[in-house]
Formats: sequence, C-alpha cells, structure tokens
Amino acid sequence: MFLTLLAMTFAFSLGYVWTGDLWWYLASGGEILRLGSIPDFDPFVYSLPEPAKWLSHSWLWTVILAWLEGTLGLWSLPVLGTLLTGAIVTLIFTSARLDRFGLVNGILTLLVVLVASHRFALRAELPGWLLLVVFIRTFERAGPFSLRAAIVLASAQWLWSNLHGGYPLGILAALAYSVGDFIRIRGSKTSPSASSHLPLWVALLLVAVSLATPDLGAQRLEDVIGVVSRFVGGSGSDASLPIVEWRSTFSPRFVSLQWAYVAFLFLGGASFLVASGPRRMARLLLFAGMAILGAWAVRFFTGFAIAAALVTMLNLRDAKRIRLASGWTSRIAVPHASATACLCLVMSAMGTATWESRARYELGQSKGHFFSLSPRTTCPGAADYILDRALPGPIFNEMGLGGYLIYRLHPGRQLFIDGRLLDRSLVDDYRDALGSREGWERLAKRHRFRTVVLGNLLEPSLPLRTWLAQDPAWEIAYLDPQAVIFVRSGGAPPPPERAIFGRKAGAAKIPFGAASRYWPRRWIELASRPLLRQAPFDLLNVYLGALSELGLHSDVEALSTRVLETDPDVAAARAFRGYARLEQGRPLEAVSDLRLAVEEMPGGIFAILNYALALNQIGRSEDALRQLQKAERLDPSSPQVRRVQRELRGRPSPLRPRGRRQSYEGENAFAKSSRG
Repeated sequence: MFLTLLAMTFAFSLGYVWTGDLWWYLASGGEILRLGSIPDFDPFVYSLPEPAKWLSHSWLWTVILAWLEGTLGLWSLPVLGTLLTGAIVTLIFTSARLDRFGLVNGILTLLVVLVASHRFALRAELPGWLLLVVFIRTFERAGPFSLRAAIVLASAQWLWSNLHGGYPLGILAALAYSVGDFIRIRGSKTSPSASSHLPLWVALLLVAVSLATPDLGAQRLEDVIGVVSRFVGGSGSDASLPIVEWRSTFSPRFVSLQWAYVAFLFLGGASFLVASGPRRMARLLLFAGMAILGAWAVRFFTGFAIAAALVTMLNLRDAKRIRLASGWTSRIAVPHASATACLCLVMSAMGTATWESRARYELGQSKGHFFSLSPRTTCPGAADYILDRALPGPIFNEMGLGGYLIYRLHPGRQLFIDGRLLDRSLVDDYRDALGSREGWERLAKRHRFRTVVLGNLLEPSLPLRTWLAQDPAWEIAYLDPQAVIFVRSGGAPPPPERAIFGRKAGAAKIPFGAASRYWPRRWIELASRPLLRQAPFDLLNVYLGALSELGLHSDVEALSTRVLETDPDVAAARAFRGYARLEQGRPLEAVSDLRLAVEEMPGGIFAILNYALALNQIGRSEDALRQLQKAERLDPSSPQVRRVQRELRGRPSPLRPRGRRQSYEGENAFAKSSRG
C-alpha cells in the first residue's frame, strides 16, 4: 500500500512541473545571488505607482532553487519537489499502524494527496507543509520535553520563517499542544514531570526565532499584521480578491474543496469519539484551529487536510473502544484484503495515466528530460522571439505569463505585471484593460505599449485578444499554441511567425493531442484529472477558442481537422470546425459537423446555437427554431439565446464554442457571400 501510494505521488510530482511561481523564484533567487544581498525594491515590474518593497519572506527558498538550477540544471528542481512531497506522504502514512494492510492509512493519505496535489508543487509552502508534519510528530513523542527537542524545534522554525510566510502555523501547533497539555495537567493528579507535556515557553521561543531574519523581523511583523487584519475584516470571503489563495474555501468556485473539507471535518471530528490518549485535548485544539483557517482561506486548506489526517490516525491509534489491528475474523479479512487490492489498483492506474499523459502536455519544452513543463504558464517560443528580434518595450503581458517572462527576459527588460499582485490599483487597471476597450485604450495611452504578449491557454475568452486582432494599429508578430505577440504597426514590424501545430511552423504534432501507447484518451483523462486538475484536451479547446478570437478561422478548421483525423471522438473539435466553416461562409458543411457535435455533447449550448444559425442559413428555419428552443431549455437566462432569437431572421455571427463573450459587431464573412 505504501509503495503504491508513493509511486503515484512520484508520478505526479516528478513528472510534471506546472506551478507558475517557480519562474519568479528562479529570477528572484538569481537576483539575490547576483547582488549578494536581498534587494530593497522590486526590479522586475515597471508599472507600479511607486517602487515596491521587496517581499523577503521566501528569500531562502528562492536562493536554494536558483542555486540548484545554476549548479545542477533544471532537472534538479522536480527531484527536490518529489523528495519533499515523498517525505510528507511518508510521515503522514507512518504516523500510526491502524490495520494489517494499511488500508485506513492509505485512504487518509490518498485524500490528502488528492486535495493538495495543486499545492504539492515547487511552491515555497511545500517545505512548510513538511515542517508542519514534523512539528506535530515531534509534539506527539512520549516522554518529558527536552532541551535537545527545543533546539531542534527552534532551528526548524527559523528555517521555516525564511522559507515561507506560513511559518506561524508552527507557532499555532505549539500553542495547541502547550495549552492542551496545560489543561490536561491542571485537571489531573499526575505530576507534570511524570507525563508527556509541552511547556508554554516553547511557543514564545518559536516566536522569537521567527524574528531572526535578514530584515530583523520587520517583514515578519508586517506579515502577521496583514493576516490578522484579513481575518478580522473577513476579507477571506471576498470574491473580488485578486489573490485567489486568500478567498474562502466556501466561495462558489471551490465546490470540490468544500466536499473535501466536509469529509475531513467529519473524519477528524468522529475520531475524537473514540480517542482516549493523553494528547486528546491538544489534538482537539489543533484540529479546531486548522479547521477555522482551512475554511477561512484556500491557502490554509492543505494544512487543515494534513492536520485532519494526522489527528484521525493518532486518535484511532489510541482508541480503547476500537482496535483495528486485532480481532480479525475470516468474515472481515477477505473484504478487507479485497478493498486494499482495489485501492492499490486505483492508485496504480492514476500514477501510470498521469505519467503517460505528460506527452500530451509536452509541446517540446523539455525534450529529452524525464519531466514536462506546464504549457499554461510558460511561453519559450514567445520569449525566444522577443530576445532574437529585440522587440521594443514597454511590454504589456498577461499576468499568468509574468513569472516565466521575468525569468527569461530579466535583467534586460521589465514587465507590466506578474502573479505576485504587488499593488491593488495595478491589478484593477489590468483587469479593466483585459475586459474593457476603454480601459485598454486608457492604459495603453498612459504607458505607450509597443509589444503585447498574451497567453493562449490561460483564459477561455479574452476580449483584448479580439480587439488587438481587429485593431489596424497592432499586428500579430508571433503565434504558437502557448502565446501570441502583438507589435505596434507604426514601424516596420518583423515578419510574423506562426506555428499552430507546434513549436515550429509546419510541425505535424497536434498540440495536447499526443496518443498514448497503452491508454485510450478517455481513460487517461479520467485517471489523470484528479491529480493534474485539467485534461490535455481541455487545453486544446482553449487554444482553439484563442485562434477563433484572433479571427484565424482557416487555422481553426485546419487544426480541428487534424485532431478529428487522429481521434474522431473529440466532439469539441467538431464543434469548432463547424463554427469555423460557418464563419467562412460554408453553412452546408457546418451543418454536418454541428449536427454530430450536438448529438455527442447534448449540453453544449454554443454548438446548439451555431447549429441553429447554420440551419437557418440553408433555409431550414423550422429546424433552427427547434434547436433554439432546446438551447433555451438548457439556459433560459442566456443572453446569447435571446439575441439569436431576435436576429434569426437576419444573418447573425456564429457563436464561438465554449466562449464567454460574443460579439455581433459588423457583418460576417458568410453574410457577404452568395452561398447558402
């Protein structure tokens, strides 16, 4: 059970590097190593109203990663992340022996891995989660607290405070065990020296060593004040917060996390009904504190899951009324062994499918290596193009690509924004520019952008991409599946480069569509999604939507055709091809594609609406009306449905599949055509 769980975890953490924070870590750590000290102000972003003070609470983590990359290469970073993740899984799984096959341990640890897989990446918080487990395991040790243990905890807390801003969790755990032991001893006749207990002064010691940082604790105090003010003000539930990590777990967008939260709350709470060990009160305080934090903000949910799993195992280990390790009968043993084997098979399938699916994400970024880089937060082709052609600044960039572009372009160029969200007013201007033409023009006038870099995989619909493609003042200079570069058309723009199928123009490889040697596509998506949180063909759909917004309908048709030749069951590709043919004035061909797309995905409202438009174009108005009625039943409040109903007698533009915003400005191509 343990080896299968570890192999599944390694398949994810070793095979796929997807966090966008990694690139800023490397740039930041490289800057610190270059200067020999922590900078006073941020050198990467030019658009801040005033110079931003350098955020130093993760300085040691960035230096470690930058040193490893410079010394051993990029391959050493996923190895480091895998070792840390494997240590977390090992310490959770081995915290107690609950049954002969490890089934209960495996279930609880697997739940932690599944809900925290998006956090078990090369983030600065990863060593913090490991230290949280170490602290809890240390506090659970029997026997009186020793000076040696105090020195070890103080050293670990100092390390934690320089690795990540989540170091107060160590102080919280110490307080929970200190107060819990104090309450137990006060209500017991047992002498403190004769029982295991954690002195109250340990928490004060951890607070003191947390302030021993290069900035003499100033940044630490600001961190604590900021967290307390957020908590008191209830900002964790503000859906408008630019930093998703600070939103409440019970925000509408985190439905899966809410179910996981309830599951851990139930398991941890129920375990106290059978708990009888001396640390029962301490665990209860820790569990309650982490539950409050886990519900308040998403960034603390992983800590709550880890604490809940550990508390559940420890309570079951100490239970007197339930002894899972003894009393087995033949009636129970067979189902128990069968359930254990089934869980091992499920984890094996998830691990192998995740490893196999790397080829679908590859895009040639890490050819010859054992790991893949996330195509959503990287754009090596665009970065190479900017450097090779010396494109001028100021550069406007999409936020999700900021970390990678800083890593590639610094120190020669600064960017408009990155994912750290250093200034709230800057984030508001950025959002306004992406979704409002007036906001974009106002921001462009202020900064006089000459180069724009937008990702093709980060947003299902990006109005700015459409506006720039239609604006004669801007021209497409570069395009690949990951990014598009626009340059001002005032001068002599460089010749455009296009690679809709891969890194090189004319490449035959279909992006996000590589076939597995052993697994059907649907099996891979089903088995790998719990860990990767996104299927490869989801990225293909987003990329097709980006090409549609750029007005490259012939490219949409060509790519969709290539996908369908490889896998005819990809209904979304068929819907996009029908849309592209409709845009190019070929409604009869579009009807054939859209009819099959509607049959294959009955809930696809945009495929249904485009099918109605195509039917109307070829004179089948009654059939078109029936399709519109079907779309109305699916989403009665949809503005697209109402608008198509009003304009059905005219010649409205097709609707992009899976798009969020649609434009009806001007006549489309098939409205000017005599065909149909």
